[in-house]
Amino acid sequence: MKHNTAAAVPERSGIPRSTIGKILAGIRAIDLAELCALIRAVDTTPTVLMTAAEGRLGGKANDRRGRRGRP
Repeated sequence: MKHNTAAAVPERSGIPRSTIGKILAGIRAIDLAELCALIRAVDTTPTVLMTAAEGRLGGKANDRRGRRGRP
């Protein structure tokens, strides 16, 4: 992954800094196009990103199937 600054990620992704801030704060959901743009901007892969996220959650990913009892 590239070293990223708060100014570089919005510039490389094309997503305004304010939007990224709202996504990170949980105020706004991220859509697939934005997620892909951010993955490219930080020079990583979806697998690396999801593995890191799962690690931050302590391996307890939010599984909707388990909460709702449906596959």
